[in-house]
Amino acid sequence: MSGEDKTIIKKSTRSNGNPDPIRDITEQKQAEARIHQERELLAAILDGNPIPTFVIDKNHKVILWNRACENLTRVPRESVLGRPADSKIFYPDQDKPLLTDLVLEMDEISMKKFYGDKGLTANTAIPEAFEGSDLLLVGGVPRHLFFLAARLRDSEGKIIGAIETMQDISDRERLEKQFFQAQKMEAVGTLAGGIAHDFNNILMGIQGYASLVLYNLPPEDPNYEKVLNIQAMVRNGSDLTKQLLGFARRGKYEASPMDLNEIIEKTSTMFGRANKEIQIHKKLQIDLLPAEVDQGQMEQVLLNLYVNAWQAMPAGGDLFIETKNVVLDKTLVKPYSFKPGNYIRITISDTGIGMDSRTRERIFEPFFTTKEMGRGTGLGLASVYGIIKNHQGIIEVDSEKGQGATFTIYLPATGKKVAKEAPPAPEIMTGTETILLVDDEETIINVSRDLFESLGYRVLSAAGGKEALEIYAQHRSTISLVLLDMIMPGMGGKETFTALKDTNPQVKVILSSGYSLDGPAREIMEQGCKAFIQKPFSLQELSERVRTILDGEL
Repeated sequence: MSGEDKTIIKKSTRSNGNPDPIRDITEQKQAEARIHQERELLAAILDGNPIPTFVIDKNHKVILWNRACENLTRVPRESVLGRPADSKIFYPDQDKPLLTDLVLEMDEISMKKFYGDKGLTANTAIPEAFEGSDLLLVGGVPRHLFFLAARLRDSEGKIIGAIETMQDISDRERLEKQFFQAQKMEAVGTLAGGIAHDFNNILMGIQGYASLVLYNLPPEDPNYEKVLNIQAMVRNGSDLTKQLLGFARRGKYEASPMDLNEIIEKTSTMFGRANKEIQIHKKLQIDLLPAEVDQGQMEQVLLNLYVNAWQAMPAGGDLFIETKNVVLDKTLVKPYSFKPGNYIRITISDTGIGMDSRTRERIFEPFFTTKEMGRGTGLGLASVYGIIKNHQGIIEVDSEKGQGATFTIYLPATGKKVAKEAPPAPEIMTGTETILLVDDEETIINVSRDLFESLGYRVLSAAGGKEALEIYAQHRSTISLVLLDMIMPGMGGKETFTALKDTNPQVKVILSSGYSLDGPAREIMEQGCKAFIQKPFSLQELSERVRTILDGEL
């Protein structure tokens, strides 16, 4: 037996004078070494645990404060070990005990008092454990934390302390809020889109009959101006539905490559003439890349933001408008699920009263307004949000109370050339061809028939897709053009157009809708539909669009 294998302890003599026997304590020493190693391993595991964790003993003194806890709180362990945990680390402005202290005593009354019924629940998977979340001041920064605290017992079941873990869920909370906000906006958007579609159909009836009256009325007639006023009011109503459709993200109307600097120059000049108390400062990049946008909707976005700034500066102030070419990488566009690449940044800032955090969070909500009753619809900024999102863009707002507001818009740049402005519509054009009207709304059929017949056309009508196919099959040789509604019950516009194309690949179709030219409408256009006309349309618009198709210009 060597000294390396055995540990032997000798004592000189017993109390009676006899020598002690030799005693082998090798196993005892090995057991102690194993326990020491296990303790070191456990301490390393707890200290290296990426979840912030601390432990208190039965006297409420901290016996563990791991590295993750140090990093989260910015409080070194030397400041807390061996002492009662200071709740001021998390609640500097409140007299609120830590959950571990309450769990150790299992003081449910105090738990409810300080953490509330909703904010604290018993963890069903862990005995004598409670979990919850709270907004805490961590390392001097407000963070939303999820925490879980439980009693600790030894092998005999005696209480020896309590443990608490913490997780920063601030980003998750933000993403959840964004998700619920998106869901809410989508639901209201669906409702708003449906209302706008139906309202456009009503306006179509008014616009159509007003156009017919005006067409047959000499300018010197005393009612001529009154009918013009009716048409102007229809346009105002149509602008309102455009706001609703913009908020509902029901598509761009007629998007084409545009120079945003030109749109900004036009809208800011128009706005400046009417609001001379506002000083407008422009810093527009000379070689700004084109963006594929709907000009009318983009003008609406800019004017809404100008008006919002003007309302925030009742005594006058400064409005700053800047454009710049920027490149957004994957990191910047990832939260918005957009593609990285070249973007145009538009920044609109004011020196107004600014917004508090609660207003800032709700600024893009539909029907939310800080104006008094009757002074605003709450659709302006909601439609701005919808239009920008529908253009695959990003809009952000930065504002503090008394510090003005800054709206930043990012729109994807395009490599296409800037489109030239369309010439003014020609005079009303007539014809003698046969037109097939397809619409499920009787009012639209009636007014459209009257419009076409006033222009000299022969009209056939169908109240749905199946009926339209039957009529087209019977009169194919005489039907020169089909005016097809996009949204119909049963067989919709897309299915009807596909069937018409199967019957006659050369069929000429104008798609008509209360919605805009995007989504399903865009798909139909890409399949060979000749043109699109937005309800409500006037007699002049209809005559020009029909002759363009029939004369083979499209």
